[in-house]
Amino acid sequence: MLAPLLGHAALAQYQPLHATHADLLRRTGDAAGAAEAYRRAIALTINDVERAEPNRRLHNLVT
Repeated sequence: MLAPLLGHAALAQYQPLHATHADLLRRTGDAAGAAEAYRRAIALTINDVERAEPNRRLHNLVT
């Protein structure tokens, strides 16, 4: 569903897209893919407050 957007160069740095991708992967049981997407979303977030939620979700996923 998100593949066309994830492959679009103009959206490569769009953090909400990667966070959404991570959440969808997590919900489908792809923990490894979700972790990678959460890490990408975290890397794109410059605001510590906005980074807290993807960090929490990644921590819950890998522990």
